[in-house]
Amino acid sequence: MEFLTAGIFSSLWSTALLVVVLFAAGRMGRLLLGCLGCKKEDFVWNEALLFSWGIGLIFLSLAVLAIGLTGLLTRTSLVVLIAFLILVTSFFKHLNPFEINKILSSDLTRWGQLFIAAVSFVVILSWIQAVMPPIGNDALAYHLYHAKEFVLHQRIAYVPYSRESLWPYQTEMLFTLGLALQGTLLAGLFHWIFYPLTAALIFSFCLRHHSLRVAQIASLIFLLTPAAFAQSGHAYVDLSLTFFIFLALYAFSLKDSLGGVKAALLSGLCMGGALSTKYLGLSAFVALLALWIWDERKNVKVLICYTVSAGAVSVVWYLRSWWLIGNPFYPFFSRWFGGHGFDFDIGAGVGMGTDLPATVLFLWNLTLRPWNFGGESMGPVYLMFTPLAIALIPRARQRMLGMAGFAVFFFLILFHQSQQARFYLALTPCLSVAAASVIYSFLGKKTWTRPVIAGFLTVILALHLGIFFYRLRSAWPVLFGKESAENYLMIHERSFRGYWFIKNNAKTGERLFNTAEVRYFFNPMLNGMIYDCTPLRLDLQGKHLSMEQFLEKEKFSYIWTFDDTAADVRHYIATHKYKKVYSYDFTEKLAAFHYDIYQLYT
Repeated sequence: MEFLTAGIFSSLWSTALLVVVLFAAGRMGRLLLGCLGCKKEDFVWNEALLFSWGIGLIFLSLAVLAIGLTGLLTRTSLVVLIAFLILVTSFFKHLNPFEINKILSSDLTRWGQLFIAAVSFVVILSWIQAVMPPIGNDALAYHLYHAKEFVLHQRIAYVPYSRESLWPYQTEMLFTLGLALQGTLLAGLFHWIFYPLTAALIFSFCLRHHSLRVAQIASLIFLLTPAAFAQSGHAYVDLSLTFFIFLALYAFSLKDSLGGVKAALLSGLCMGGALSTKYLGLSAFVALLALWIWDERKNVKVLICYTVSAGAVSVVWYLRSWWLIGNPFYPFFSRWFGGHGFDFDIGAGVGMGTDLPATVLFLWNLTLRPWNFGGESMGPVYLMFTPLAIALIPRARQRMLGMAGFAVFFFLILFHQSQQARFYLALTPCLSVAAASVIYSFLGKKTWTRPVIAGFLTVILALHLGIFFYRLRSAWPVLFGKESAENYLMIHERSFRGYWFIKNNAKTGERLFNTAEVRYFFNPMLNGMIYDCTPLRLDLQGKHLSMEQFLEKEKFSYIWTFDDTAADVRHYIATHKYKKVYSYDFTEKLAAFHYDIYQLYT
């Protein structure tokens, strides 16, 4: 299958390519940071490094988009882009996007060495997970699939009948870059990198506003959050969204050192990264805007700087959708935009209601009943310690109160949109800081609570590590070349066997109608597959065509079905010369799937 690679040497090569891309993005980000008037003296530890990477990755994604829109999306053009960034920034000798010595020398006590060892261990485990062949649902349905379509067609364009290809696709531009330069390994690593970057961001934030010990505890809490670790292994966008939202909040907290205007510009640019990543970034933008209004209600210039800078780097995604479809938020809000789109509930099937008890008990329910929230677990640490942060309010600084206000407001907006657990990763940096502050206050007291809290945390974090090892139980043979990527996917990915059959049996020019799978990434047919979906049905309805009339017109060589295939498709198969040529069953978690592939005989 295209772009599929695995093994230790390919993984190390992909990681080396990632470092090169980060080097180029970091240098460009540092240059742009200087253009905002930010000086190295304005930052502590490696804040400038983190902001440089954030801004640089935003710029890099926009550059990939620009190349793709012109129809010049090739490996050569992307290599030239990376080389150009390095060359241009080489004229500025003060730019240094890697300051590893400061990271490693910040604390060399016994506890500091233990902290570095623990962080390194968890990050390496997450890296092993990230270099496995892709199996995540949304990754295969559109994150990687659309990136693959862009690369194969050498341009970025609307993917016919897709719901998502006009969404804000900043992280998908990095996936596109990864697929073009190397394959699925590098593409997946572009999401994985936001896992350690967010932990470093939390560490840096606490180092400025709290203490070194709080910084270490908070970053460890985030890294050992099961949902965060799980997401780091998939080509999703939730960790990149988390990174840019917290980066924007971090910039807000620098108002005293940077000044209102520079902090607002920086905060807006970072929030623009969130707006360019996912529609949920709109909720974070509103929540942080409310915080800026509260803090700078008499300074309109600051509010304008925040809003304009956020829009400057994100508006292209919304204008593109508006230009092509007539709806900047396609497919949402179709009633506001002339019926362009369709309504669907992103929160359907998850959560435990939106009434007052469900709101108050959300963290409790999310911790104890993760299966009601998409199956991802946040672990018990947030539930046990974050609520106790209320006791720290009298001693909290104004900036910390602002962060708490942002988190509460953002939560209330998000809660009524969806209760999918992974969406709340965007709040985990704030929760980690709050929980770490409480834990440190307990550990700082020489009472009986100190050994109890320390022992309990050790047990919980050890259990989380056990969960992480369990998730990697099938990874080792693939990593060390004992098992092929194809065999791994045959066992772990429900769609792969169907596409494998099509790849090995379909002839050139034959086409597939897919009613069975939303995971399209492994489809071997370039321009040869159409899938049954709401946009297709709406298009047929607008043309006054039934599904059977459409199938009769197209005469697909293969039709792929499963248990829930629509009745009109099944009727068409039964009344035409289709013969079942392949069947298989697959069990994923607790769900059982049965697939049939029919071939047209003439």
